Amino acid sequence: MELRKLALLHGILPERIMFHDAAIDRLLALARHGDKILLITEGATGIRMDGIVFRPVMDDSGPMTFDLALCWRDGESDPVLARFIALARRAQAEGRSSGSGGV
Repeated sequence: MELRKLALLHGILPERIMFHDAAIDRLLALARHGDKILLITEGATGIRMDGIVFRPVMDDSGPMTFDLALCWRDGESDPVLARFIALARRAQAEGRSSGSGGV
């Protein structure tokens, strides 16, 4: 399900949804000191910060997953990027074969 549709189902108006491109510690600080809710990757749930609680996004059938899109500059030759893309493709293939969806 699209994130905006999920938010609407729970009474969150589209104009209340904001997108930030910032470091995770800054985003967690926003949530800790205000009325903010963050949608973050599962990998970030290992971060510990007073006043922050992590919860999965749920629908009627249980925890939800969301698609992840990777974008990079055409012609990029960074070996770290190449390894990351290969890892993401493997994770996507494994998700499909286990029935849990793609990355």
